[in-house]
Amino acid sequence: MGEPENKSSEPVREIQASKEMPSETSSPRKENETEVHIPAAPFIVKQSGSNALAACALVLAALGLGASGFLFVQGQNVLKNQELAFNQKIDKAALGESENAALLKDNLNRQSAIQSELDRLDSGVKANGEQILMTQKAYRELTKGRADWLVDETETILNLAAQQLVLTGNIQTAVGVLEHIDSRLSRFDQAELLPIKQAVSSDLAELKNRPYVDISGTALRLDRLETAVSGLPLILDGVLKPGVQARNEAVSASWWQNVWEKSLGTLKGLVEIRRLENNDAMLISPEQAYFVRENLRLRLLDARTALMQRNGEVYQGDLNNAEAAVRQYFDAKSPATQSWLKELAELKTLDVRMTADDGLKTSLNAVRAYRDGTRMTAAENQEAEQAASEPANENTASEPAAASDVKAIEAPSLPSERKPEQPAKKQPAPEKAGRSPSAKGERA
Repeated sequence: MGEPENKSSEPVREIQASKEMPSETSSPRKENETEVHIPAAPFIVKQSGSNALAACALVLAALGLGASGFLFVQGQNVLKNQELAFNQKIDKAALGESENAALLKDNLNRQSAIQSELDRLDSGVKANGEQILMTQKAYRELTKGRADWLVDETETILNLAAQQLVLTGNIQTAVGVLEHIDSRLSRFDQAELLPIKQAVSSDLAELKNRPYVDISGTALRLDRLETAVSGLPLILDGVLKPGVQARNEAVSASWWQNVWEKSLGTLKGLVEIRRLENNDAMLISPEQAYFVRENLRLRLLDARTALMQRNGEVYQGDLNNAEAAVRQYFDAKSPATQSWLKELAELKTLDVRMTADDGLKTSLNAVRAYRDGTRMTAAENQEAEQAASEPANENTASEPAAASDVKAIEAPSLPSERKPEQPAKKQPAPEKAGRSPSAKGERA
């Protein structure tokens, strides 16, 4: 009971204070009057302050209830608006998902159609590529085959020409062979044949610059000298038959010149002085003269054999011995002997030594290098074809797997199609609608 009095006394004091505040502006007389009625004021104020407090409490309670009701209604409206917004967003998302699913399905169908078309085009490209490769291979084999045939022919001809050049030394034959090969190679424009063309041209220029000895022509000239040996006059014949030349000259002279020359010849024939290098020439008998001529023929025959063997030393030695024999036993002043010695001197100037066997070496080396390069290229092409066939097999094996991967990608089902399959995903919507007001108030 003491506590209400204390509580009521505080409003009384406040009321008194409020009453005293306007009294300050009044006259001093009124202040004295209020001081007179102080004992009666607390009783009146105590009874009216409790009613006001109750009224204020009721008003405050009403305002609190109204505010709470207003807030509850506002919270309900906010929750409904949020639920409607969420439902609209869900519907829009479902509609967008269905549209996206339809677009995705359409795109997948198009992708599968494009993939099938690409597979068909890929197979066509592969078939065309294989056909092109086969065509290129056939053309390459054709061109390579012709080039290989030409190289085979060139190698055979070069080997024969090299043998003839070594055995007979016939440079003209080797030059003709190289010119024929050069003309044949000029018809082909393959880059692989360029080293062979250069080698043939080099050997051809080198052989043309070499001195040429006509072996067959030289042999025929030696044969003519051998035949002319029987017509060479001996020194003894010129001494024993001095009038032969005089009679031959007298045929074309007049009668008085013939008489004069005949008289002078008779006087000259009485005494003749001649210097002889070898006395054997005056002492040989007719039988010995025969053997001298045969020995000279044998010398020429040996020289011809040495010529065919390309033995320059023996050739020069036989010709020197033949010349010495002619000058020793035959009349060197005779026109026939002089002509014979002149021909022999020309034959002695020829160089018939063995020709080096490297005249066609460059061409043969180029042909062998082409052979080696062709073998290496064929081996590399075979390895490349094997390496190219292995990835092709791997690609063909991986194509079915890729197709299965594409088929495994399916479009997501539409929301209408997915509802009966997954009803649990739509359960949160009823829960949102059936929430208790307390829960909504707590959320608000």
